[in-house]
Amino acid sequence: MTHNVRLRRHRLLRRLRLLCGAAALAGATLAVPPHALASATNEPDDEIHSSLGDTSSQMWLYWHGPDAVVQYGLDSTYGRTATASTPTIAPNDLGGLWQVRLTNLAPGTTYHYRVGSSGLDHTFRTAPTGDFVWDDIGDTGTTYSGGGCVKPWMSQVWQQLADEHPDLVTHGGDITYANSCGTPSVHQYWNDIAPLATRTAIEYAWGNHESAGSDSIANYKGRFNAPNAQAIPIDSTSLVTSPGCPSPTKPSVNGCLGDDWGYFTAGHTLFISYPEPWTGAFASWHTAADALMAQAEADPDIYFIVTFGHRPAYANAGISDTTLQPILDALADTYSPAARPDGKYVVNVAHHIHNGQVLSPKHGLLHVIDGGGGDEETNVTQNPGTLWLTNHLEHLQVTFSGDQMTLDFICGPPYPPNPNLDACTQGAVLYSQTLQGYQGNATPPDPQLSTTVSDGSVSSVQVGDTVTYRATVQNTRAGATAAGLGMSLTVPPDLTVLDPDGATVGAGTLSWDLGNLTGGQSVTRTVKTQVTSGSPGDTFSVSLQASTADNACAIPGSVCTAIDTDHIVSSLPTKEYVTNGGFESSKTGWTGLYNSFSKTARFAKAQHDGRYSLKVIRNTTSSGAAGVVSKPSFVPATSSNSGFVASAWVRGQKTGQAQTVVVQINEVSPAGVVLGSASRSLTFSDLTWHQLQVPYTTLGNGDHLDYVIYSPGLNAGAWFLTDTVSLLGPPA
Repeated sequence: MTHNVRLRRHRLLRRLRLLCGAAALAGATLAVPPHALASATNEPDDEIHSSLGDTSSQMWLYWHGPDAVVQYGLDSTYGRTATASTPTIAPNDLGGLWQVRLTNLAPGTTYHYRVGSSGLDHTFRTAPTGDFVWDDIGDTGTTYSGGGCVKPWMSQVWQQLADEHPDLVTHGGDITYANSCGTPSVHQYWNDIAPLATRTAIEYAWGNHESAGSDSIANYKGRFNAPNAQAIPIDSTSLVTSPGCPSPTKPSVNGCLGDDWGYFTAGHTLFISYPEPWTGAFASWHTAADALMAQAEADPDIYFIVTFGHRPAYANAGISDTTLQPILDALADTYSPAARPDGKYVVNVAHHIHNGQVLSPKHGLLHVIDGGGGDEETNVTQNPGTLWLTNHLEHLQVTFSGDQMTLDFICGPPYPPNPNLDACTQGAVLYSQTLQGYQGNATPPDPQLSTTVSDGSVSSVQVGDTVTYRATVQNTRAGATAAGLGMSLTVPPDLTVLDPDGATVGAGTLSWDLGNLTGGQSVTRTVKTQVTSGSPGDTFSVSLQASTADNACAIPGSVCTAIDTDHIVSSLPTKEYVTNGGFESSKTGWTGLYNSFSKTARFAKAQHDGRYSLKVIRNTTSSGAAGVVSKPSFVPATSSNSGFVASAWVRGQKTGQAQTVVVQINEVSPAGVVLGSASRSLTFSDLTWHQLQVPYTTLGNGDHLDYVIYSPGLNAGAWFLTDTVSLLGPPA
């Protein structure tokens, strides 16, 4: 059957459902015995299913049983073989599981396969390349009867989806409810879905039930590899609670690292799943999703952007998840059709609430809830602002045709505990809405500039010293071009330029004409200077200004100015006052905390020198400041007009995650009054160690100095590192 014929068949079925309620279809699916699927395959291996790979030429196959080899090809003669391996993440409900990634496949193509030499013939279809049909479901459960929560109607649900012949299926989480039904229901689920899973790839987002109670997220991450899999910041090698789990061999090590969310392209649509509200998960996902959507806006082959996950941002009663809601609003304010003529972000599909809902668009984005997959039915009424609602079992079917996508909510089988609530005929279309995509020449995204000037974090110099500055401008937005870039560096009279790095030199100004700057590119000029004048106590600054012919500096988010300030001293102090600058054996001298939300720990996995650094953590569920304070003071009694230089090396948590760290010296009187302070901050988004130096001249006698290292804005659970901490001053 050709793809266009299949699409016409779907449209015909939709019209039939609307006209006659799909009685014939309903009768066919109701005839499936509730427990037939566990043994329906009649072959040595079971739990057979597939998922998309990172590209349209890859697929994953999974199964449970004695065979480790799969045969596959364009027809049932196969012709190619692949040997599977055990999952990287080990499910804990049973052994004998296999997975294999197939490569060098043709996109949008149906392949046949069988597991072992006596397996049945099954099919999978690689990611669609044109028009296609997508089914979505969530909050399902299984037919397993041993745990006291059997849902026999789920066999009818899965047969119904299989009879619709979708090209792709997504599941929005709360899959098996094994946390309350028992771990055998995990095994039962992958046999329940056999009619669908042995012919169609299924992609998952995680729900709250996957790691609750006696269940483990390992039972799902071990059976599914998210396309272009991503890990949230908290999902570290040592995390042994959700989204991590204890390793079977080393309980203190994360055995479930990764696969927290992913993304893939099907036809002309970018799909992005989102994670559960684990600490910092939505904030990190926001940054990554923004970059993916910016690329999709610049790609003329993408017409739609769709997000899907478990938690709703909005629901029938209003705002559902207060953390997710502003993030989806912000993305919609940038990428929805209401935000820009070529906006492609059109719909978010959520689950978690066990019914079907269509809400009025928020910030140009349509929000739907598709949580009526089978676990239970709600009994709620429709509120204002909700376009449609049903309490009956349902699922979502979406047909993509050219630059249109049609959303149909499909009636599921009867729910025996309450068959009359919002009763409908199985297979009938309960609600339909068509969305328009953007097809044509995509408008290139606006460039976004980032500008820095640095002398290597040196802050205290003497007359005669040489100081080298690195002036950098970067275009951080992929697919965008900043036209006619120019840079100018303003140099104070205290400095003599020794090497201008090709600049045009004017009165106190160095200028460069650099041409166009494409997305992801940066340009750096290195200028060598010498301090030739000035007096101790003086400060001087070098400033950088970027400009473009297309006024990119006026675009929100662009930063086109930067400044570096230095302090002239008569001579650098010589005594080291910090007695534990490397945290090699303890946290002695660093037991003070910036606030009650701060936590510190010695860290052995990254250090500037030695074997340890100090991890400073925002130890709460909200974002904000966290830091460490010297205690007791390394300088308990000052002498007036004494020069000190503080120095600390700092490092961030994750590449691409911008963090700001401040090093500060406070002079505090015996009465606890801060008499004076000096600080320096640095913002970075890499895993490089950066040095921060802060000069300070004391004001009085008998005061003490507090050494503070903090970040003013960390995500919940986020952290930074510090090491090789120093405080130089005059001999006592």
